[in-house]
Amino acid sequence: MISIIHTKVIDIYSDLDAAAQEATQILQEGGVIGYPTETVYGLGCDAFNPDAVRHIADIKGRDKNKPFLILLPDSDALSNITTELPDYVQALTRQFWPGPLTLLVRHQNQFPDDLTQGQSLIGVRVSSDPFCMAMMQSYNHPVVSTSANPAGEKPAQSCQDVIRYFENQIDAILDGGERNSQLPSTILDASTETLRLIREGAILSETIEQHLGRPIER
Repeated sequence: MISIIHTKVIDIYSDLDAAAQEATQILQEGGVIGYPTETVYGLGCDAFNPDAVRHIADIKGRDKNKPFLILLPDSDALSNITTELPDYVQALTRQFWPGPLTLLVRHQNQFPDDLTQGQSLIGVRVSSDPFCMAMMQSYNHPVVSTSANPAGEKPAQSCQDVIRYFENQIDAILDGGERNSQLPSTILDASTETLRLIREGAILSETIEQHLGRPIER
């Protein structure tokens, strides 16, 4: 059964740092937030909180076989997730992080089952959205990043969309205005020496190939 929660709307433009601090407090207390990214609005919680992760899965009606992606505060935090990174990953993160590029890496089994769904790989990225950057620097801990929409619906492009989908089911929505991108992050499997495209998104795979000087398997 999904709990009824009074959803607070927080305007990030009046004081971005204060909004990031308020979001941090909610995350620390095990809450769930809706927040803007550089592509669409997302739902988030502490990635290590099993109850909060399960709540997001429940309100989205998400396929139980699909793991969640997570945001990291910076590329250095990758070392806390995995020790198995191919050499090309550093070149990818240096060029495309912060930004809409998600990398699948082999995690060390410290996350809740509802987040990983028993899979050995987890998607990670560092967002370039100003609010996300402020929040992640404040929180300094992995945060779930999944599009703010029930399964089968279009991702939320505004605070109003998030309210329509999830009012009284999440603790707060950080209102960052309209999002203009129709594209989600590009997803690459970076768990082996063979770099593989999982989803074409905001960063074209051809652009990544040109930067790395190596092909991406499709």
